[in-house]
Amino acid sequence: MAATLRALASLISASADTIDARCAAAGTSFPDLEGAPGASAVSSEAVYDDPAISRSADIIIAAAGQLIAAVRRPQDSLFNLAYSVIIPAALRTANLACVPEIIREEAPVQCHVDVLAKKNNTDPLKLGKLTLYALLIAAGVLRLLVTHHVFREVEPNVFANNRISCVLDSGKDVSILKDSPLEKYVEAEGYCAIVDAMADEIGKALLHFPQTLIDPSRPGSDIHEMDTAFNRAFNFDRQIFDWYGLPENSFYLARVTEVLNDTRRLSPPGAIARAYPWGDVPEGATVVDVGGGLGLLAMDVMREYPKLNMIIQDRPGMLEEAKKYWHRQMPDTPVTFQAHDFFEPQPANKPVVYILSLILHDWSDEWSAKILRHMRNGALAETRIIIVEHVLQHACRTDNAADITPGANEDVFPEPLLPNGGLARANPYLLDVQMMGAMNGQEKTLEHMKRVLHMGGWKIEHISRVPNAFRPYIIAAPL
Repeated sequence: MAATLRALASLISASADTIDARCAAAGTSFPDLEGAPGASAVSSEAVYDDPAISRSADIIIAAAGQLIAAVRRPQDSLFNLAYSVIIPAALRTANLACVPEIIREEAPVQCHVDVLAKKNNTDPLKLGKLTLYALLIAAGVLRLLVTHHVFREVEPNVFANNRISCVLDSGKDVSILKDSPLEKYVEAEGYCAIVDAMADEIGKALLHFPQTLIDPSRPGSDIHEMDTAFNRAFNFDRQIFDWYGLPENSFYLARVTEVLNDTRRLSPPGAIARAYPWGDVPEGATVVDVGGGLGLLAMDVMREYPKLNMIIQDRPGMLEEAKKYWHRQMPDTPVTFQAHDFFEPQPANKPVVYILSLILHDWSDEWSAKILRHMRNGALAETRIIIVEHVLQHACRTDNAADITPGANEDVFPEPLLPNGGLARANPYLLDVQMMGAMNGQEKTLEHMKRVLHMGGWKIEHISRVPNAFRPYIIAAPL
């Protein structure tokens, strides 16, 4: 056991030395957790563009998480995990109370709880003293968040932003947000939409996940897309996107649209333009962004290759928002908006490339295969799909040498770390359970992805990985 602890500590030390040396060579410094007062959400994160720094940071995160698990009493670890459900509620409370924005606007960029309370008509004692009751109903639970390194308590009951809380900041004026709450999420600098949705409708749905999953009366999952934890939580008998489409849920639809945009922003701008040989695609060739939302990936492609025939497909309501977005961002770029249900035959005429981003993980295998078969029926022999999805690694060591799919064998973390990176790569596994609960979908291992693609008439050609991209780009060809 002592040898393992020393090995983990050694990995942390060696990786910290690498980060220090690379920053020194570049004439920069690694961003401080305390953050620069008033710093924007992403201004200090450019150091991760260096692959050696990014990899070293991942190793530190993986080793630190495993080191904590190794030295903490197991009952304390379980207690901490069980109570972590409170943290999203605390984050959402701070988010709805515009705490990051209020602090940013205050001089000298720190704020007493009395000021925060007055701006939210809230009892300041519930901001400064953490009780479960205060956590659930007060305007903020900052001390809990500070304990988890979100915000800083610089003096008793005086709080300031730090590097993490800055990422919650919408970058907008508090006066605007009080009059128009939805404005907080629209094209925000930070990732406030994700935080809010996870503690709201998605969090509520996941509370029903255990009972839904183990219900012995529940038939096979592939024919029961309407029997998810979300359906049970909201007593709704249709798909989740139908729920978002109800007139009374227009706020939730607008917010979840920004959630999807936020997840795409987790990858570097223009990553998809580097993930595929677009220069080999003839001018005027048809490219279809299937279920493309606002068409953010299509926009990245069109910035570099504006002479393609780009079609963005989605539901009519979403396309209206997409048209507005393109008018603001790229008003002179020709693009076609085509209403389409991807469970119906593909209307686009012989596209050369399909873009399929964050779609397959929403659905069970059979329903995913329906989408893929319609795309296959409309494809040419040379058509390719760019699938933007996570590829889950197993948490045990396996022999992948037999897999000759180019790009399939992602770097495995060194022993004694978990081979999948543990906490450094935990996000895809969190999303996996979220997809199960909300939509009966899944993130997939490589073997699982191959099986689903084969069901739909496709095969993986190669996997393209762009540095610092949140997800890989799976290139599939017709069978």
